[in-house]
Amino acid sequence: MLRSYVGIFRLWHALVGAVMFFLAACAPTDRLDNVRGKSIPTATFLFFDKDSATLQPDSIPALREAAAYLVQYDNTFARIVGHVAPDESTSGAVEQRIDTQRTMSVGTQLMELGVQAGRIQPFSAGRAENMSTTAADVDIDRRVDIIFVVN
Repeated sequence: MLRSYVGIFRLWHALVGAVMFFLAACAPTDRLDNVRGKSIPTATFLFFDKDSATLQPDSIPALREAAAYLVQYDNTFARIVGHVAPDESTSGAVEQRIDTQRTMSVGTQLMELGVQAGRIQPFSAGRAENMSTTAADVDIDRRVDIIFVVN
């Protein structure tokens, strides 16, 4: 009986964590106010073409804005999380390589724009944190999230 409670607790914990991540990821990405009244970003989504680790041109301004913010505020670091869409022609090892390549591409570009390497935390999520609900909206899963964390 204790094992069933532990299983339920783990499931509940995972569900709450997923909901909290989703709420944080869906927060307005333009600006939020912090306690000092200054505007700060919470997250930025950068998008890629199918089976590619090259940023879409529409994502480049968001990348530059993220880099400028990180350079300006040295008490902030970035969690970079790479994702893979369900329609991409990948399997286990390749899947990890694509989201890792996307993460590395964004990290390298942030460093080229002046962000210190020690303030970039890369993660590969694969398909674990996909947000698409239908086959028509899988483009949203070909992305890298830059999540800003203030120390």
